[in-house]
Amino acid sequence: MADDLTPAVQSFVLVHASFGAVALLSGAVAMFTRKGSPAHVRSGRVFGLSMAVALGLALPAIAARTNMLLLFVGMFTAWLVVRGGLAFRAARAQGYGALDRAVAWGGFGAGLALIALGAWGAAVDGGFMGLGGVSLGFGVLALLLAQADLRRMQEVPDRASALRTHIASMGGAYIAASTAFVVVNLSQVMGDAGVPPVVVWLAPTAIGVPLIRRSTARYAPRAAGALAG
Repeated sequence: MADDLTPAVQSFVLVHASFGAVALLSGAVAMFTRKGSPAHVRSGRVFGLSMAVALGLALPAIAARTNMLLLFVGMFTAWLVVRGGLAFRAARAQGYGALDRAVAWGGFGAGLALIALGAWGAAVDGGFMGLGGVSLGFGVLALLLAQADLRRMQEVPDRASALRTHIASMGGAYIAASTAFVVVNLSQVMGDAGVPPVVVWLAPTAIGVPLIRRSTARYAPRAAGALAG
């Protein structure tokens, strides 16, 4: 555990890690159980709650280290969980409301913030192979998803579109949880082996996005060629 953190903050980090482990396990259960089944619904709820608690408990450490990248990535991850949880709301209500639009614009704002942070980081590092590239990558992803939401709100909501959004969002949140695990546990080893930080951070995304596409193609075939519809 890092020596630069106070004992109180270290305690938060320990509990954060515990909830992160619960999120990884419950998320895996949700992915590999039949969609819509009681096991899928229950494990999905545990995943969402565990992610919310884990993100909240990470804030003291983020503040102690003034790590803006982790803060914005955490905000993006929280947005994905909320986006996925609300995915079927509009379809049930047969229309998009103020909450749906607020969530979409929130993701758009997070994307812009991450891109700005990435540009600043790249200028400091002299290129995009460091954490500036990581921030830029997540920022572009956030903008694409938010734009898809805003574009979809011009149409009548349907279950297929909601399902695409749900799969992309929860899959993206799981990628974020996996990224945190890899960065915390493997970044030092991989860094010593000469692997650039951007590769360590974005490897789970490179693996996870094709799996999201595959799941989308299986459960919502109209979106087989798109990440989120």
